[in-house]
Amino acid sequence: MSISTESSLLETLASSYSYSSFREGQVGIIQAALQGEDTCVYWATGSGKSLCFQVPALHSKRMTLVVSPLISLMRDQVININETVGPGIATFLGSGQPDHSMEERVLRGDFLIVYVSPEKLIGSGADNVFLSRLKELHARKPIGLLAIDEARTCICVCMCI
Repeated sequence: MSISTESSLLETLASSYSYSSFREGQVGIIQAALQGEDTCVYWATGSGKSLCFQVPALHSKRMTLVVSPLISLMRDQVININETVGPGIATFLGSGQPDHSMEERVLRGDFLIVYVSPEKLIGSGADNVFLSRLKELHARKPIGLLAIDEARTCICVCMCI
């Protein structure tokens, strides 16, 4: 993969969030994730970890799958992204999702950022239908990143190439 320049990432940041600059360390983390490097970020709450997996999805136009155990955080992030960046960019799957059609839309590749609970992703082990269908989606339309969020102030970002 080619290296995304800071200026091209700034264009994505500005067009998506109307921010004119990144916080210290974000560009390097985003570039590493886009280059396929496994990345682990230990920052305090509110320090800008989420942009480290949101910007790669918006920049590459490839889905980022975000595993998060906190349903209220998933809802808040989805609402914020869809209000800020545009409707239909993000969704979440888990026990708090009232719209059962969301799973089918996710498995069609309709979203760039998908928050999913660990239970939904792991399901019932080897016979997990959701995980099998996610693998099928990845074969058709590669998922760009897998992020593990809220492992107590840490995100881990892995390229899914």
